[in-house]
Amino acid sequence: MIAPHFTTVDIVHHHFRHKLNGYAPQEVDDYLREVGSAMETVMTECAGLRDRLNSAERELNHYRSLEKAMHEALILAQKSADEIRASARTTADSQLQDAHSRVADMNQKLDSLRSERRRIICDLRATLNAQVTWLDRELDAETLSFSAEETSLAMAELIPFSNSRDSSTPFRKEWQAVSR
Repeated sequence: MIAPHFTTVDIVHHHFRHKLNGYAPQEVDDYLREVGSAMETVMTECAGLRDRLNSAERELNHYRSLEKAMHEALILAQKSADEIRASARTTADSQLQDAHSRVADMNQKLDSLRSERRRIICDLRATLNAQVTWLDRELDAETLSFSAEETSLAMAELIPFSNSRDSSTPFRKEWQAVSR
């Protein structure tokens, strides 16, 4: 809006030259006062509107800067969320891979322990079988070293002592040791 090049004071105090057959000076002065008053009102209103416009522009600029800051914060938050999500995914993948590796190691150790257990059982069985075989041979060798007559004589000698309460006889102690 273009500001007038004259003020209300200029309009109110302006005096026209008098001419013959001219306008009535009082009417012109009254009219100029009315125009000056109306112009004063318009100028005051215009100044108020200008102040309101400046205030609205400052507020609009404030809101635009807030909008820009919020937009930048939103973009930063989105980037941060994406980075956190990617980091979490990487960490989870790493932990999952580590867990799979540990499970594979544990399965390998379990298989190794099962094989070791099977080997120990086989070795123990072989040892026990060898000892049973040795015991059988020892028993057979001992049985063969005694003749049938000697065995029956020894048995005959031991029978009378088995009913006796006297534990002082040498055969009685040996018999008790063997029979236990």
